[in-house]
Amino acid sequence: MASMETNDFPVETISALANIWADWLVGFHLAVAQITKSIIDAGEENIDE
Repeated sequence: MASMETNDFPVETISALANIWADWLVGFHLAVAQITKSIIDAGEENIDE
């Protein structure tokens, strides 16, 4: 298993990238949810008028 140590992408790097990806994905989802809510709220305000 010596080849694993000389791999360009060690397990630690893959794990770190996975954590960064997960954090970004959650943040992106929350941002989209907030934008969607803002658009819906604006649409409801326009309908009320």
